[in-house]
Amino acid sequence: MAYSTRRDFLKTAAGVGLAAGLGGRAIADTAKRTATDWVTLGRSDVKVTRLAFGTGTYSGAAQRALGLTHAQLATLARNSIEAAFLDAVTKHRWIAAIDACEQDSARD
Repeated sequence: MAYSTRRDFLKTAAGVGLAAGLGGRAIADTAKRTATDWVTLGRSDVKVTRLAFGTGTYSGAAQRALGLTHAQLATLARNSIEAAFLDAVTKHRWIAAIDACEQDSARD
């Protein structure tokens, strides 16, 4: 009888459980993924590239560390949208959202 460790057993059990839970999806989902693929962000209807998932700010910690004001952050966001490879309608929608957020912030 072959010797098996608890670690080997857990690896095998986890692999079998994962494969069973995915029901063959893991095998069928072999398309190459790139940083520029558009994906849905969580349960929202917001579409972002895979690269955008890594641009979080830890609840504003990066903003505070850089000393950016809310107005400066809004300008940075607006410039990013204007320079993005988006169609005019999408750019307008995002810039309007940034402007609305900036107006809400000014009221506070």
